Amino acid sequence: METTAKERREKVFATYNRHKDYAEDYIKNGIENNRKGFGRIIVKDADGKPVKGATVKLIQKSHTFKFGCNIFMLDEFENEEKNAKYREIFHKYFNYATVPFYWSDLEPVYGKPRYAKDSPKVYRRPAPDLCVEYCREHGMRMKGHCLAYDTSKFHPDYLSRDVREAKIMYDKHFAEIGARYADVIEDFDVTNELLCRRFFSKEQPALINEYDYLEWVFEVAKKYFPYNGRIINEAAGLGDGELNVNRTPYYMMIERMLRNGAPCNKVSFQAHSFWRREDEPNCASYRYNPIFTIEQMRLYHDFNLPMQVSEVTLPAYSLDAGDEEIQAEILDLMYRLWFAAPGMEGIVYWNFVDGYAAWAPQGTLEGENYFCGGMLRYDMTEKPILKTYKSLIDSWHTETTVTTDCGGEAVFKGFYGDYDAVVTTEKGESTHSFKLDTHYERPYDIKL
Repeated sequence: METTAKERREKVFATYNRHKDYAEDYIKNGIENNRKGFGRIIVKDADGKPVKGATVKLIQKSHTFKFGCNIFMLDEFENEEKNAKYREIFHKYFNYATVPFYWSDLEPVYGKPRYAKDSPKVYRRPAPDLCVEYCREHGMRMKGHCLAYDTSKFHPDYLSRDVREAKIMYDKHFAEIGARYADVIEDFDVTNELLCRRFFSKEQPALINEYDYLEWVFEVAKKYFPYNGRIINEAAGLGDGELNVNRTPYYMMIERMLRNGAPCNKVSFQAHSFWRREDEPNCASYRYNPIFTIEQMRLYHDFNLPMQVSEVTLPAYSLDAGDEEIQAEILDLMYRLWFAAPGMEGIVYWNFVDGYAAWAPQGTLEGENYFCGGMLRYDMTEKPILKTYKSLIDSWHTETTVTTDCGGEAVFKGFYGDYDAVVTTEKGESTHSFKLDTHYERPYDIKL
């Protein structure tokens, strides 16, 4: 028997509603303390003397926090109308893009990598140069996904099963990517889904079974990506299974890796709600449970490394208006919880458009398309989840006006990011740019 939207909503948010006061208090205080900070502005005249009574209008232009999505469908649609629409709107909603670097698709023929924008097409794997060009044109930061994905599905067939030879090949692979992209792509998922045994088979590379695999692969990554984010990414992360404190498998894996000296400098978690509709009430009881989510984020904050929620899919299951509204409500809850967490630096939604997810023909409800987890429908029309997402981003925005004191100084509190300061004095108006970060002790000097 089909459940109504009302019945589905009650089941999905049952645990949240029991702990609503706790969750909302955590969100409110977490955003104030972790995503915002105080800034000091000192206005001086041409002679370096402080200007009293200057009016300073502060307008936030961008967020330090990374609001991302994978960019796997850049120029990948079946017609130019959809391609143009995607190009037109993607950068308006996201400031961070996950660029595909799956080795099996990046270099299907050994020695002939698909880096250049005019490379042969592989579905959902636009060439890195094409993605970089688009992102740089629109001022977007990027993450490469992923450097080492040693499962039977994502490593190239030609990767040697001899450990020594495989290491030589990996070193060459990392070196090529680093030489071409280390200066332009900020972050890289170095490893991915090492706890997902369902992807493993007897055909997997021998290298992944080496006891020091994590330590070795991160050392190679550091050699060629010394100033980048080097991320461990895992599906067994937020909202999955029981929270066994520091005996949670992912926690123990990170702890051992860091103890052994692996130069991993960021941690990320996937949050795909990939369960069948009939299983949703049970799975939602822990995935959308604020106590469970908050305690997990606190646990991984132990490592004192920046964290990302790296892959997010929130299901609608259908085009029914009620289902789409519930999908939007789930995003509203989970994004606010994640955004409020200490140490969190970004959230990356996964598939922007319905009907183009993994493991399925376009436009079908097979594979990951089953979940109808996009923010746009297959016809590129907006779903409620996109409107909710945009509303959240718009609410996390600072625009305020302050006046300088006798020392030419004004103090304000705002979300971390890039700002314009429009200064008005009796002599006129001028605009100045600066970045609000965590260094309150360092004022922003504005010289007129």
